[in-house]
Amino acid sequence: MTLRSASCPGCGATLDFASAATVTVVCPHCGGASFRSDVDLEWMGKVAEVAPIASPLSIGASGRYDGVGWVAIGQVQLDHGRGPWNEWCLLFDDGRHGWYAEAQGETYLTFPVAFDAAALPAWPATNAGDAVTVDGRAFVVAEVGEATLVGVKGEVPQGALPGSKRRYADLRGPDAAFGTLDYGPQDRCLEVYVGRTVDPAALGLAPEQAAPVEKKVAARRLACPSCAGVLELRDPESVRVVCASCGTLVEPTSSGAKALGKGAALKAKPLLPLGGKATLAGVAVEVIAYLVRSVTVDGVRYPWREYLLRTTKGAYRWLAESNGHWALLDPVNPGDVGRSAGGPVWKGVTFRHFQGGKARVDHVQGEVYWEVEVGETVKSDDFVSPPHLLTIEGSGREVNVTAGSYLEPAAVAQAFSVRVPSPSGVAPSQPNPYVGHTGRWWAAGLLMLVGLVVLMATVGGTRGGDAVGAFFPGLFVAAGLLLPPIVVSTRRGNFEVRRWADSDHPIGGGE
Repeated sequence: MTLRSASCPGCGATLDFASAATVTVVCPHCGGASFRSDVDLEWMGKVAEVAPIASPLSIGASGRYDGVGWVAIGQVQLDHGRGPWNEWCLLFDDGRHGWYAEAQGETYLTFPVAFDAAALPAWPATNAGDAVTVDGRAFVVAEVGEATLVGVKGEVPQGALPGSKRRYADLRGPDAAFGTLDYGPQDRCLEVYVGRTVDPAALGLAPEQAAPVEKKVAARRLACPSCAGVLELRDPESVRVVCASCGTLVEPTSSGAKALGKGAALKAKPLLPLGGKATLAGVAVEVIAYLVRSVTVDGVRYPWREYLLRTTKGAYRWLAESNGHWALLDPVNPGDVGRSAGGPVWKGVTFRHFQGGKARVDHVQGEVYWEVEVGETVKSDDFVSPPHLLTIEGSGREVNVTAGSYLEPAAVAQAFSVRVPSPSGVAPSQPNPYVGHTGRWWAAGLLMLVGLVVLMATVGGTRGGDAVGAFFPGLFVAAGLLLPPIVVSTRRGNFEVRRWADSDHPIGGGE
């Protein structure tokens, strides 16, 4: 294309193009979108304004990445029904176009790559957990979905008609690799983008320096459509919130709030208050949601509780509690989880399958970033290597992995300044309390046995030595006291109360 400037078909304003590869341009004066050809602009109609999502980027912002300068020339906003997200088109000084996406507390930078469409799966046949090779690299399909393009600003190097559908498959690979198969409205893949998750600072961006107009939506208040109670949103990406007064499940919208129906009765009381702030493992967090989940095996329900935490940078963490035991977990790139005969491998640690089943949402309070429903289920498997825990959950269209470690109840109580119940039983990822004390137990046992032998010999050599028989029960008592902790201390992990069926998740299972 040689056309570098043209008049807007809608208002006549002059539009100058930053990129020779621009296909769609939105006039900053009238908000009309046009398709760019070699000789003119074709009017596509007015486009809706993008929703104000907190972002440090704006059209015209610039920076450097890997030593190459860039400038933001366009923005598209998509929505898959669980809330919109931004994708920014960056024009680099070397002529490349890259896409910087912000979604669910993570940021990604990808570039278009060459591909063979015939070698890639059709969209209907693509499932979460599938292995895919793109650009000579191995990936795992992390999510398969369909989104609607809801808004466009600036200029982008592709057709971008608001209201159009985009089918996609997001890929994860080792070492933070990320990719997207873009199917457009079709079953056959049209574009492939490969890159990685990135820290905004790597592009010279500071997330806390979002535009003032966007900061205003970081926290807002809405009125419950059912009882008029106040709904205070702490997370701008929340797409479901439960009214604390009446339990109504609400969808926040740009114009207010929409009631979706009654959630579970607010009988379950969280130990940690919604809105509570603390520092866990060196990271400042805020509690934004409380969920009760469970699995049922042979008619017996096994519940646990989860707290959704949001960091000051917008990332999410999970704090899980069961029978007074706690674990702190973070989202993990599924592409970083390897496979072995013994189970999944993450960061060089092999995890063994502990339990699995259909995990059900029984109760929810607060706000979450997905379309939660009471009664929804996912396939869930827990893998342990105490004190570490790895959880893989999948629904067929999406797979999520979290990993973390056992957290002492006292640490939770101190961080949130609350009282927590004393733990009961043994947690799946609880460290063995006897590890490190093996030598002490063996030494104590050896000294006691030596003492008994000496005492038996002494008594046997004296008058009335037949009394030595009275010391034999002492040997059994000593063995009964010393052997259990010695045996426990030599075991690598904790007790397993019950082992459920082997994992059938597409990642993590043994080969």
